[in-house]
Amino acid sequence: MVVVHRFGPYRVSIYSNDHAPAHVHVIGNGGEAKVVLVGEDAPRVIRHRGLGPAERRSIVTEVAAELPKLLSRWLERHG
Repeated sequence: MVVVHRFGPYRVSIYSNDHAPAHVHVIGNGGEAKVVLVGEDAPRVIRHRGLGPAERRSIVTEVAAELPKLLSRWLERHG
């Protein structure tokens, strides 16, 4: 797991041995979310645990702001 971004109580990670579609794992504040980086409605949370609606919106907003950087980092690791 490589931490590629941090914000507030969250760290955004890409797992070394992961799979398509391009996505990140956002962990912190007692929960976690898997956020897909590609597709028509990206970024979007595709799985979460322990995070409320406001936290998920905040995560999507931050991932959207960092999307080019996060997608580039995912492609560096997974092609």
